[in-house]
Amino acid sequence: MGVVVKIGVRRAILREGQWRCADRRLETRLNQETDRWITETGGPEIGSVDPEADVARTIAEQFGGALLLHVPAPSKRSAMLYFSRRQYSFDFSH
Repeated sequence: MGVVVKIGVRRAILREGQWRCADRRLETRLNQETDRWITETGGPEIGSVDPEADVARTIAEQFGGALLLHVPAPSKRSAMLYFSRRQYSFDFSH
């Protein structure tokens, strides 16, 4: 379903792999950082029970924020979403 985080005085929602926030600059930064994190680390572990919460927790911590609310998404669907992003971000030039 989604995860709500608080970063400073702002709140952002991570749902289906995309951040949403009233502050468009923060939203853009969150989405960019999520993409960077997935590219560099592979993102949440493949066997994660709740990949979306793992992503939200990691990114919120990087921004000095915290989780406020978490409604778990179906784990299989969420896992496939992040697995596909991991595959698309693979750099074949090496």
